[in-house]
Amino acid sequence: MKKNIISIVCALALSLALSLCVFATEDSAPAASVTKDGITAELYLLPVNETEISASVSVALAEDAANISNISVELTIADELVLTSGEALTKLNVAPGESQMLYYTLVNRDAVETVGSTPVTEELEAKGCGAIVSGTAVIFALIMSVFFIAKNPKRGAAFMFACLMILPLAFSAGAVTTERKINLEGTVGLDGTEYPVTALITYDHSFTEQKSEGTDGMEKFEITYYWGPQGQDLCNEEYIKKIAECGFTSIPVEGYDPTINKTALGYLRKYGMTCSGIADYRILNALAISDQTAIDAYIQDIVNDYKDYLDVIKAWWIKDEPSATDFPALGRVVDAIHRIDPERKTMINLFPTYASDTQLATKGYQQYLDQFISVVNPDYISYDHYHFQKTQARKGFFENIEIIRDTAIANGLDPMLIILLTEHMSYADLTKYQVEWEVNMCLTYGMKRVSYFTYWLSQDLLDQGWSNACMDTQGKIYPHYYDVQEINKWLLPLGTELFDKTSTAVFHTRSKGGGSLEKGCERYTSYGDLGEVDADASVVIGFFDDGSFMITNKMYTDTENSRNTVRFLDVASGLEYFDTVSASWKDAEADGIVTRNENGILCRTFEPGAGMLFRVKGK
Repeated sequence: MKKNIISIVCALALSLALSLCVFATEDSAPAASVTKDGITAELYLLPVNETEISASVSVALAEDAANISNISVELTIADELVLTSGEALTKLNVAPGESQMLYYTLVNRDAVETVGSTPVTEELEAKGCGAIVSGTAVIFALIMSVFFIAKNPKRGAAFMFACLMILPLAFSAGAVTTERKINLEGTVGLDGTEYPVTALITYDHSFTEQKSEGTDGMEKFEITYYWGPQGQDLCNEEYIKKIAECGFTSIPVEGYDPTINKTALGYLRKYGMTCSGIADYRILNALAISDQTAIDAYIQDIVNDYKDYLDVIKAWWIKDEPSATDFPALGRVVDAIHRIDPERKTMINLFPTYASDTQLATKGYQQYLDQFISVVNPDYISYDHYHFQKTQARKGFFENIEIIRDTAIANGLDPMLIILLTEHMSYADLTKYQVEWEVNMCLTYGMKRVSYFTYWLSQDLLDQGWSNACMDTQGKIYPHYYDVQEINKWLLPLGTELFDKTSTAVFHTRSKGGGSLEKGCERYTSYGDLGEVDADASVVIGFFDDGSFMITNKMYTDTENSRNTVRFLDVASGLEYFDTVSASWKDAEADGIVTRNENGILCRTFEPGAGMLFRVKGK
């Protein structure tokens, strides 16, 4: 009896040891490994002897990869090899959080022809156990179990059950959809020759952006500026007409005097514009008062005074670039306006990240934003950031817009950015490409309004050497007027299309030669309906909760190297783009917006600073 028990234990141990040899494959480095869309696929290649190769493919799904289905693996080998074990094309059934491994035996074709259909397998090396060894182990164990059943039926049955428990271990170590692929390529040496082996993993990918509550604070997408005609220049109807002809939709009225403001408001109504923020000296007076009752009386008088123009006024201008010490006073005035005139908003513009802690009066920029929101209770978040300096581009543009975007979404507030337009002080005379770059980055990051600084050059600014705004107090029109006019023609329909969408993610593709990202930015990996892309240079990709995505060229200099071709590796067909001329979605390939390269892949070449909104049909 002792002999039988010892024999059973030895046979079971041998079977288990042989079965566990399969894990040796996982301990060695894979010939190729790719992680994409929640799938981790690996190819292992190991020579068994002079004529035989053990190959295995591991496919693992992440816990949250529920949008992956219909996975199949196709193995392609060199003509000199023959597949003698395993199916060349296999469909998998892998659940999220699980993995599956396929095993193959590859034999030199000459050896098969010489020896026959059965490959030579007797000289196995310890480093390459693979499916052959684990299969042999199971067969050996089953034979042993039959032997024990003949000697002792009860113990033999128990042993067979143990073998069946080992069997899985031996062989398993390890909306509208779009078809996607992962290609694993490796080589393995056999008798002094390197042979290529490829595993193609094909799967269906269905993706639905997570819906969010979105942000609020603005009625619709508007194009505005900061710093326009001042004083009596606001009463010049021709100046207001030129502003409307440039494509602005809602502008600040910065007359401070009620009589001047009312004249300008009448012209805005005539030319189809609204007032994004009316500046009145009485609001400035209210900021200096601490008594809430007195503030309420001030605000009530102001609202009553403009009662005939409230259809044009969309917001009351309060302050530009306040420090945290100003927040309590701002909060009192904002509170009064919210109660007395709830249909209109309040306009307050914040510092950028490059302001010092002394200017902010806080310890860091995030604290500045958090205090502003909690103390002031603003209607939306507005800030300025001037990126292009005369010597070089200022660092921090993307860090700043990342912080604003994240804070706005977390607090349910619409965000907007005031971008640089006018040459002044250390800031550059921007090219049209650079202005387009700023505008497109705003949209890619989900900004709900775009504002230019400045539209106007008053006499004091001219005296300081400021140049190339849109117009000046002498009526001169600058080149930037025509640049902005052309941009605004496509900006308004594009911004309007994006206005009701919520930004869900923003990524930067890796630039050629590497390069670090600014704080808060994230490298792009296959995401959403877009999937994997390849580009000549870096692009920024913003995704929205309806499945659409905007791609903007990160390059902005007027050189050939800045013309950036993007290849849509995972979108085989159905790509649509938003046509800003007709304000509608159209077939990108049919309209020639994308073309196919020699490999049949859809491609789009972006001009410097250019961007475009896409979606995959049916999503």
